[in-house]
Amino acid sequence: MKDALLQLRSLQHLSLDLSDCQNITDHGLECMKDALLQLRSLQHLSLDLSDCRNITDKGLECMKDALLQLRSLQHLSLNFCYCRNITYKGLECMKDALLQLTSLQHSFLGFHGCQNIKDKGFGDMKDDSFQVRFLQHLFFNFNSNHIITDNYLK
Repeated sequence: MKDALLQLRSLQHLSLDLSDCQNITDHGLECMKDALLQLRSLQHLSLDLSDCRNITDKGLECMKDALLQLRSLQHLSLNFCYCRNITYKGLECMKDALLQLTSLQHSFLGFHGCQNIKDKGFGDMKDDSFQVRFLQHLFFNFNSNHIITDNYLK
């Protein structure tokens, strides 16, 4: 993928649907990071990695590293629904990236069905330190996460 994207350095919109690709691992996200780093003009990024069950927090750390280099990014959609090996640490990586992407205006993060994200991870997202004032639209998808309790709503 990196070689193909080298030919598209001026690309502004990228959408990849890799949902239900059971063989995608953290190593694949590391390769994707290397490819994304070539796209400095990217403004819209949509990655659907839902149901890629071999992705862990380490993979989200790679994504964070790539996102932080995409200074022109305005629209971001990352779908990690049913990536069951992601924990609150992966969610924390995404939070850190959102806080630093000052050109970002619209964001969607999907964590529906990520059974290892508990109240701790969700609590971090409503913390006072999580202030992304430059965002115009922010959508988190955590529905059907049966591990979340009333503690998150406090």
